[in-house]
Amino acid sequence: MHFALSSQVPPTCSSVFIDALDSRTTRLNLLERTCNQVDYTVFDFSRFTQLEELCIANNSFLFVSEFRLEGLPELRAVFIGSNCFTKEKYRYNKDLARSFRVQKCPRLEVIQIYERSFIDYAGDFVLAQLPALRTLAIGDLNRDSYNFFYCAAFTLRSRFSPSLSRADLPQLQSVSLGKFCFQNSVRTVFQSRRRGKPGM
Repeated sequence: MHFALSSQVPPTCSSVFIDALDSRTTRLNLLERTCNQVDYTVFDFSRFTQLEELCIANNSFLFVSEFRLEGLPELRAVFIGSNCFTKEKYRYNKDLARSFRVQKCPRLEVIQIYERSFIDYAGDFVLAQLPALRTLAIGDLNRDSYNFFYCAAFTLRSRFSPSLSRADLPQLQSVSLGKFCFQNSVRTVFQSRRRGKPGM
């Protein structure tokens, strides 16, 4: 018999505490001001292969340059609070070395990111191979949000491509972006029409 494990990480905890968490954890609730050490620069929870839900409270992971959620077969929901993954939320520094990547999570249905998180992420923004993703919410429609303010490209692909034999986001139904999200994007692409066979 398998028992679900739920972990609540205390505020101001260090990376050592997170590294010590049971890899079988199914739910992670990270409280405010988690892992704000300058040397904590990579967010990669790939070892939590049974993780179903990830919740990150406000003002956490300020110095992380690489955000990666990859290859998590049970992950269903990701919630990230405000002012997370942003070094200086009122200076709007552009950092090309900071990247965001969520991919190969076949059961992920919801991604919700609150305002002023990932402001200075100007590197890659990747959502790929998420066949169950239905809801993507970034920022607040009624407030200045500035998420991914300096990100150069914002692409959502739900179009089926024969060359890839898949669609990255085939179930995507709802997308909401707060004020000033992706403000400096020079390439914004939404692909949602299914390609037919030649001659159709």
